[in-house]
Amino acid sequence: MPENKTIIFLHVPKAAGSTVARMLRRKYEPLFLRYAWSRAETSLKELQEFDAATFGARAISGHFGYGIHEAISGESRYVTLLRNPADRMRSYYRYARTTPGHYLYSRLADENTSFEQFLLSGMTVEIDNFQTRLFSGDRGAVNEKPFGELGAEDLEKAKHTLENGFAIVGLSEEVDGAMLLWKKHFGWRTAFYENFNVTKQSAHRADLTAAVVAAINQTQALDLELHQFAQALFAASIAAYGNDYEADLANFRRWNKIYGGYVKWETVFLNYYRASVQRLKRKHRT
Repeated sequence: MPENKTIIFLHVPKAAGSTVARMLRRKYEPLFLRYAWSRAETSLKELQEFDAATFGARAISGHFGYGIHEAISGESRYVTLLRNPADRMRSYYRYARTTPGHYLYSRLADENTSFEQFLLSGMTVEIDNFQTRLFSGDRGAVNEKPFGELGAEDLEKAKHTLENGFAIVGLSEEVDGAMLLWKKHFGWRTAFYENFNVTKQSAHRADLTAAVVAAINQTQALDLELHQFAQALFAASIAAYGNDYEADLANFRRWNKIYGGYVKWETVFLNYYRASVQRLKRKHRT
């Protein structure tokens, strides 16, 4: 990969994005930038400020829509992970309901909102085909058509974006495979990672009630089709990889397991070190 190209990771919420962002940070820091930006009313001035903020960055990750490359000087390549909408929405619901800092927490926790009620509430566009919204917006902003008003043209735009605007489209169900494909495409020596910010699922997809499945099909119809399209793109990337894919994937998983153990103990050590420093500071003050 040429040095002047910037990797843009479009982070779909609750689709293993934090895991990828941490991998990119380890690989490119200090030339790594994490940016949260999804407003539809993005101004030209903000785009120019974004360009200035990202000057020299080798990798950018964030909750923004497609199109921020228009605000970056120089060439760039996109990557992303999509997730099965049923699994993504369950994870998003559980995360929002159990995280006091989330903007939906009080409505979900205080009102004891069920998953089905949440899906049908219309309380935010984030529960209305949000993956399609991310890939059918403009200039880095999310498609903010009113709840329930996305249509076939938005889905086709999102498909076109994935097929023509992204170097490799991955799946959160196949993170190892996505990492391996990105590693080969960008010429990385390694792409090892550790899972981060994983929300525990309360039930398997097969355990969902008929009413919940109907609510998912109603509110995520476009995302379900977009996910199937992403699966086809992912399969095509595997085919283009060559006959060594399965063997390389098994080898990657073996070494990544070792890497994960190393990072776990590294984290334990760093946490112990920081806690010890804080104890010494408190003792010194007293």
